[in-house]
Amino acid sequence: MAEIQPVSTDGRPPSLDEDGLCLLSLDGGGVRGQSSLHKHSLIAIMLGRLEMDVDECIAAYNHLIEHIFSEKARAHRFRFSLRGQTQARFDSTRLEDAIKQTITNKGFSPSDFLENGIDQGCKTFVCAASKSPRSTFRLRSYKPLEKSSVSATICEAALATSAASTFFDPVSIGNMEFVDGALGANNPVDEVEGEATEIWCPNTGNLQPLVKCFISIGTGVPSTDAIADRVDKFLSTLAKMATETEDTAERFVRRWRQHYREGRYFRFNVDQGLQTVGMKEYKAKGTIEGVTNRYLDSQAQRLPIERCVANLKLKKRRANHNLEDAIRDVKTQNHPSQAPSLCRTLEPTTKPSLQKSRSPCHSIPFLRNQNFVGRQKVIEEFKTKFFREDHCQRVALVGLGGVGKTQVALQFAHWVCANKPDYSVFWISALSLNSFEQSYIEIATTLGLLDQDKSQDTKAVVRRFLGSKDAGPWVLIVDNADDQDMVLGTLDGPDGIDQNLPESVYGRIMFTTRSREVATSVASGEVIELHEMDLETASLFLNRSLVNKQLLGDTETVHELLKELNYLPLAITQAAAYLNAQNQVSIKRYLQLLHGTEKEAVSLVTREFYDRTRQKGSRNAVATTWIVSFEEICSRDQGAAQLLGFISQIEPKAIPRWILPNAQSSSHPGVSEDSIGLLCSFSFLAARNEGEIFDMHSLVHLATRIWAQSVEILRERKQRAINHLTTVCPPKEWRELPLRRALLPHALKTLSESQDVQNDGLFKLYSQVGITLHMNGRYSEAIVCLERSHVWAVGNLPETDRERLDIQNYLAESYLNGYQPEKAIGFLEDSLASLEHVVERDNEGLLTTKYCLAMAYIQSCQVQRSIEILEELVTIYEEIMGGLGLKWQAGHLSTLVMLASAYAAIDQFDKAIWTIKKAQAIEDKVLTVDDPDRANTAWHLAAIYHQAGQTTKTIELLEETLPLMERMIGLHHPHTWGAATYLG
Repeated sequence: MAEIQPVSTDGRPPSLDEDGLCLLSLDGGGVRGQSSLHKHSLIAIMLGRLEMDVDECIAAYNHLIEHIFSEKARAHRFRFSLRGQTQARFDSTRLEDAIKQTITNKGFSPSDFLENGIDQGCKTFVCAASKSPRSTFRLRSYKPLEKSSVSATICEAALATSAASTFFDPVSIGNMEFVDGALGANNPVDEVEGEATEIWCPNTGNLQPLVKCFISIGTGVPSTDAIADRVDKFLSTLAKMATETEDTAERFVRRWRQHYREGRYFRFNVDQGLQTVGMKEYKAKGTIEGVTNRYLDSQAQRLPIERCVANLKLKKRRANHNLEDAIRDVKTQNHPSQAPSLCRTLEPTTKPSLQKSRSPCHSIPFLRNQNFVGRQKVIEEFKTKFFREDHCQRVALVGLGGVGKTQVALQFAHWVCANKPDYSVFWISALSLNSFEQSYIEIATTLGLLDQDKSQDTKAVVRRFLGSKDAGPWVLIVDNADDQDMVLGTLDGPDGIDQNLPESVYGRIMFTTRSREVATSVASGEVIELHEMDLETASLFLNRSLVNKQLLGDTETVHELLKELNYLPLAITQAAAYLNAQNQVSIKRYLQLLHGTEKEAVSLVTREFYDRTRQKGSRNAVATTWIVSFEEICSRDQGAAQLLGFISQIEPKAIPRWILPNAQSSSHPGVSEDSIGLLCSFSFLAARNEGEIFDMHSLVHLATRIWAQSVEILRERKQRAINHLTTVCPPKEWRELPLRRALLPHALKTLSESQDVQNDGLFKLYSQVGITLHMNGRYSEAIVCLERSHVWAVGNLPETDRERLDIQNYLAESYLNGYQPEKAIGFLEDSLASLEHVVERDNEGLLTTKYCLAMAYIQSCQVQRSIEILEELVTIYEEIMGGLGLKWQAGHLSTLVMLASAYAAIDQFDKAIWTIKKAQAIEDKVLTVDDPDRANTAWHLAAIYHQAGQTTKTIELLEETLPLMERMIGLHHPHTWGAATYLG
């Protein structure tokens, strides 16, 4: 990991630029590894252990992949056996031979150990995943400090980290079986960080100040290999790892953002051009090299590459194991105020003696909560931040209302009292200005300051005393610091609470707040997030809170309740209070009430209860405590209020950013990016996938519905949601299916809540939902929606209206896929008879109607009638294609594919294959390589091969097409599942 340089012997003090750590992390990627020069672990071994240069690595790697992925190397044609078990499709012996040859060519023996007791200069490790139990192991070229390590030869390590599932057999080292390292660490930056931490700063864990250059190199779009053995599990997890590498990279750069800004952390990864290159496609190396060179030559990458090179040129010496102590000593001697620290405030190197005039005082409004459980990790974080040598002065605890922030603060306060006898502990309530004033009076009374000068402001007296050394060390907790104006003050108003807090090198201030904006303002970067409990902790908490322990006998029902309560402590406390008071109610009955009518659920979540560990004046009911925050949001941003109203009408989970109203939304004017940010700041929305997807707790969602009904006319809000969803629905194209699929659950939710709305917008949304259901292969559900919209269209739209014809034709196709051809034929023949008298021969609506009727004839065994129509359509399309171009290509291609299927239905296989290959030739000219229509055409060709008894061609085509189908139309689409089942 550290660059190979001699250790300094000239007695000069170390510097970060000359002596700091250089770390290199290489992603996995199979053949695409050429984009980063390598399959990450093989190249790591070549560079670090075999000491090959980059050119040697590329040459050796090109030879290796051509040898192991050629057609001669294929061991099995299918990735699954007849029993559904994964099996190696390539000869693992050829892989082993190629690796041994590479090792031998460099003058080493394949039996040489990866760690041979000799200092290799550059520390190298590779990741391999054990199969059972599933875990990631680091195979090292060096002996770790005070840790056991898997002993492997160079060859064994290379094989273990290359044994990709379904490509090669697992590898055994001793009694352990290993599969591809990418399964556990496709982007191993976290592994590199952890390993470097264990070597150079095992006691403090503070690696960042020691790193001069951290380089992470990706391989373009990550692979989707899975670890399951069974075909069903394999298919269900195919997409799970597809974004793991970039998600990891995004999380990592957030933690290392200062290094990124200072030019000490670099991530290089080809972003376009490798999406369709698979692991075994060694013949695509020309494409890989081309897109990689374009990426490196792009203007956006020139500056990072130049900065990276400039950084590495400064390196002169190899890093010692005592690097951390040496750099800290140098910084402290030269710049005492700049000693290594990520915290906001430092204690003096030499502390002045404390001449306390009194014993420590404690002013805490609540006794220790006897039901408190868990949260040890968070409390330990506060202990570390507040009581290490370079302590932080301010730290904020942020989280959703009801997640337990006050209880964590209370537990920490009592821990300080018990374990830090020199410290005073004080508590301030920021619920309101009155509670803030009263808290200061109580602190002043505890300290005996009220009698000193009654004419002075109490806050000023307390602040002045706690700012002096006479006060001694203290911890101050500011609870419920949620109102931004109250905490931070306003430009034209009085000072906020923050301006009235004491400051001292001996003081520590802990804030609890629902607002991330407040948290970052009062505590800079020292923010700790508090999330809901895990299942084990939540179960223990419910156990302690319930009087009747017999209610906990049905473990499955208890777990279901906790999941429904989102593992939120306040919701659990509220449920326990209800069950304690209503001793005839079981947990199963409580769940039934939550799952019952919305009125019953609202009654439960708005029910107030007494809790002596919560601040007087705060809302104890879980829903009403959030409604307080909603009202705060309304006062600050009307757009955020409109956004809450919209979200109340859709599903709370997996909300795509693009369906949310924005500044251009006519239905919700005033909504902006700041509106979304405000909801995230209060933890009402949680972002994932780089902020492209949002989730809301189901109970919070219920609270938004309670709140929204009280502040807006219900029917108007429903109409706004309907209009907006209809507006943002993507076009009816296969390439847009992933977006339409993401919109679907939210549109269905809105429709289910809008049965009392009867207008054009509602039926247009029914139409869009029906079309999406049809495209997803959910035909019976599509029929329900399309029938409703068709009735409306017949009564409100002209016979030749394109929207009416679209609804009609999608309904017909859904009938056909639902094996109801007679229904489709009936109204399609009637429609065709009318259209032919009022529109031209090449009218798009007429052509589409004829196409649907032809499909219906095929299914009803009237194949010859279908062929007559389809041949006529092909003639028309070819007559008008020259003049109208792209507009007609989709119809032309669909007609050719359907005509080929009709020929196959009457055993004219040569004619069928010729026709569909004609369609593919057109696709090669007009469609991209990853267009879903190409997958659809290939699927139909495979079906024709199968009908014709050409099994080998069927298998080869489905193997090639299945990955595109999985990615573009989904694992559960009938076409995808049919192809996977055939191959399995």
